[in-house]
Parts: sequence; structure tokens; C-alpha cells
Amino acid sequence: MTEFYLVLAVSFFGLMAFLKTPTGKGLLGEKIVDFKLKSLGKKYDGYAFWDIMLGEEDKSSQIDNILATKKAIYVVEVKNYSGWIYGDTTKKDWYQTIKHVNTYKNKKGKTYTKNHFAKTNFFSPVLQNVTHIKRIKDPLGDSRIPVINVVVFGNGATLKDVKVKHKDVWVINVRDLKKKIVEFENNNEEVWAQERLDILDKFIQHINQSSFINKRKHVKRIKKKHN
Repeated sequence: MTEFYLVLAVSFFGLMAFLKTPTGKGLLGEKIVDFKLKSLGKKYDGYAFWDIMLGEEDKSSQIDNILATKKAIYVVEVKNYSGWIYGDTTKKDWYQTIKHVNTYKNKKGKTYTKNHFAKTNFFSPVLQNVTHIKRIKDPLGDSRIPVINVVVFGNGATLKDVKVKHKDVWVINVRDLKKKIVEFENNNEEVWAQERLDILDKFIQHINQSSFINKRKHVKRIKKKHN
């Protein structure tokens, strides 16, 4: 019994350590979104997908989350970032600013603090998602169904200055995701019948190339491309 609790404790602290890493934070963010989309999928007789890999080798695309209903297809890119976010949906470079508070001691031993702001750039998640949407739309052959480009940031991020210039592009915090989708669903007419949704479900499951090896290849290719 002691060994059981020891293994349980090690597993728990190992999981907590993993969730603090960039990879762990990313997976947690995607699963939170997946939970919300699955509940909406049940509400609207739709389908929710998580961690979809389309294509192979140098033409692969990894989609974080998808929700398909009779009224729209929501293709979601999750960014579990913190700090202030700056961006423009038409430009490739976005910026993240994080405030660091550093504590110092002067010669007399008195402590004081100084604020330091670290600014880094990252590739536009909106444009990143455009590629994902193209992989979904092209085989459909049906332009009637709206495909929404949804970029979701964690609640620790402040969308300080994000310019959105298209109605089919959303840049929001995860806390606003469900409300935004419900609003869209309540104010738009059905485009697809249930049978068309069922076909899409089978199609995505058929073309999904998600596997540990393919994910490793995809991540390696993306890092090489943007470094």
C-alpha cells in the first residue's frame, strides 16, 4: 500500500511539472477548449474534434480543435499565452509583452522592485489557421457553410491591441468561446442537413493522420520553417 501511494505521489507531481511546461500548457488549453466544444456539439447535434493532423511530411497541418454544426464549421487555433497580445489579422507578425517584477537590495539592505517588460514576436495564429481552414474547405466542395477562423488565447492573456478586420475571424479569450458560438448559432440559419454533418465526421476521421510519429515530424518541420 505504501508503494502504491508513493507511485501515485510521483505520478501526480510529475503531471504537475509537465503541465507547467510549454507543451503541457498547450495540451491543457486544447483540452479545455475540447471540453467546451464537445458540450456544444451535443447541444447542436454536431461534432467536436481535437488534435487533427491532415496531410503528411512537408504538407502536414495540425489543427487544435474543430466544431462542426449545421450552421458553421469552427476551426480553432489555441494559444495558451499570457501577458499583453498585439496583432493585426492581416499581418504575419504578432507580439507578446510580459511584465516581470524584479526585486533588488541597495547597499543599505533595503529592498526595492523594478518592472521589466519582455517583448517577443510570434507568427500570426490567424494566418496559421488559414492554412488549416483551406485543408478542411477544399475537399468539401460546398461554399455555403461558413467556416469561422477562431483563435483562442488563455484567460491569462490580455488582448491589448488586436485588430480584427473580417467577420469570419474571431480572436477571443477561452472564457468567451462558448458565449460567442452560442450567439452565432442563435442568430443564423441552418445550412446543412444532419446527413451532411455525418459525412463530414466520417471524412475527418478518415483523413486524420494523427499519431505520435507524425506529430513529431510536424513540430520539427514547423520549428525549422520559422527559425
